[in-house]
Amino acid sequence: MLLTDGDFWGINNLKWLLGEYYDLARDSVELIPVNSRFYREMLSLHKKIFAGRAELLPEEMVELINGSYQMWSVLMEWKSFSSSSNDVRVSSKYEDILYDFVGSWESLPSFIDNNRGADYLDLRCKGLTKHLAMTALTSIAALRFDNVEAAVWGVDMLNNWYGNLNEDGYFDEEYSWRSILINPMLPLKNIEGSEWEKILKNCAFNSVSAFGMALKNASLDVRVLTACYILLKPQTDNHLELVRFVKALLSGELMHKTGTVNPWGDEIADAGSLMGAYFRHRDYISSEGRPYGNWLVSILDSFRRINEERKVPGRIYSGWGADSPRSMHRAYVEIGLFFSAGKWMLPNTWQEIITSGVFDHASREIMIHDLRDWVSTARESRNYILFNNDDIELRISNFCESINNIINDLESIQAEAIKVAKIDDNKLLKIGLASSAVFNSLNATAFPLSLFYKINRVDMVSDCIPYQFNISNFEKKSLASEFSSNVINEGESFANLMKQQVKNRIYSKLIGYPISDYQRIFSLEDLSAVVVSLASSFPCPILFICSRSLKNAIRMTLHDVKVAEALKMSRFDGFAAEYLCHIGLCEVYETPADYDYCLLTSRELFDVIDFYQIDQDRFVDVSFTESVESPNVGELIPTANFGQLTNIHFLPQSARG
Repeated sequence: MLLTDGDFWGINNLKWLLGEYYDLARDSVELIPVNSRFYREMLSLHKKIFAGRAELLPEEMVELINGSYQMWSVLMEWKSFSSSSNDVRVSSKYEDILYDFVGSWESLPSFIDNNRGADYLDLRCKGLTKHLAMTALTSIAALRFDNVEAAVWGVDMLNNWYGNLNEDGYFDEEYSWRSILINPMLPLKNIEGSEWEKILKNCAFNSVSAFGMALKNASLDVRVLTACYILLKPQTDNHLELVRFVKALLSGELMHKTGTVNPWGDEIADAGSLMGAYFRHRDYISSEGRPYGNWLVSILDSFRRINEERKVPGRIYSGWGADSPRSMHRAYVEIGLFFSAGKWMLPNTWQEIITSGVFDHASREIMIHDLRDWVSTARESRNYILFNNDDIELRISNFCESINNIINDLESIQAEAIKVAKIDDNKLLKIGLASSAVFNSLNATAFPLSLFYKINRVDMVSDCIPYQFNISNFEKKSLASEFSSNVINEGESFANLMKQQVKNRIYSKLIGYPISDYQRIFSLEDLSAVVVSLASSFPCPILFICSRSLKNAIRMTLHDVKVAEALKMSRFDGFAAEYLCHIGLCEVYETPADYDYCLLTSRELFDVIDFYQIDQDRFVDVSFTESVESPNVGELIPTANFGQLTNIHFLPQSARG
């Protein structure tokens, strides 16, 4: 047990020993009817290990707290199997042992504080947050076994958790900082980071105050999370007890009355405070990874895995669902409706945070989405146990109107942020590069560029012909430097759009080319006869079908082999997607247009096309013009520069070598 920290096998041996002690703990509860001394001895074991080590590693501390919690777990399991006993002595011993566990468990934080390792802050954070998480688990484990008496103690231990710490609960920085944003994961980060810059408001940093307020906020958050989880428990006969637990966790009042009130004032007394706690649960402030939100999710995950034996492989899910704060919207909404006898607003502290720019644009978008989900949930759900449903419609109306007001405020902030945002030229440049894909050599085989004898890619000259098209109602926020966006990830969409524009440009030039002869056709037989006859009079014949009905008729004919052979229609592999078939030796392609005519010409018509290059690999310049009516959108204008797009003239094949 007392292996040094540097020993390679120290942690593994500790886990093995704790596994052995877990087996002893299970045996000790079986002896309670005979002698409860063995269980009491086991309760003090882990604290003796704490006291016996001069310095603990964080991983060791977490394992020892886990081991201490297992004493509660085995007690709950034993009680569930012995509840049918009528022996008064067993009940009396059980109550005494329950008190002993509560006293032992609530004294653990002092042992954590007294163990000062090389990295005391990290050790204290991991130890206390683990103890807080396991404290929340006590009431859930008790309810898992329908042990209301133990659940009451679990709720009291959680409500009393912060009060048991060596914190005075009051900090000068609480009002000079944005203290309600602090969580236990933040004090471990570099105070030069963006999160602390938003919290400190140019005030001095104090690590003691920061960690104290972080624990205070975390204690309230875990209480709210536990209350929501309890509220989602499937309906049973003891739903009135569940209501008592939820209300106690929200208020912070002890269920075993002591004559004192919650001295710290950390309670959820209105819907605005609940929403503020939810914002913290979602960890909107984190610049990356959302570590605090992940820690809260891990607590919910432990609720689902109650009484999972660590030595048994696999998982036994014995909770009742909910794996993240967002998945518990129904519970948050029910609590919100409970506080919605009248309309309400966010507390001033949260109002200031939202309007100050602490949360970035993406986080505010997530907020708006979450709040809209709350409104939808309120209008759909009807089975509530926290309050009398007689005035449910009034509560829903007050709740939804209050949230919609907050959503409107957030949307106004979003709109103003977009309005004053500056366009990121680098994003426009990247869109131009993405749109240039069709002009690069790797795409030279794309139809109809593959028809050209030669494709030139040359530097810009003064007499080039610009060609541009407009994308209307394009969101400015996708281009603003202040906002992260996935506009660059849509490069393939811009490339395809430009490819289609090039196609349209070529087809437009082709249709405008002087016609040398006209033929009227009334059937596929006429088409076949005309094409076979004319195609033999010039090299490399190619037919473009513009009529949609004719395209469909050809496709249907190709399914009938005998009819297709009679019309000299055949189809080969290895051609572009626009390829329909061959009529005799003539290639047949469809065009995106829908006109009642076809164009028969020669491949030799497609001589040279010039694309003018702005700089390396970029052929498209992109600009953005804001809309006068709505500054949050505008026109995205890609501009490509072509030469004489189709230098169309016939050349003898011999001239081409």
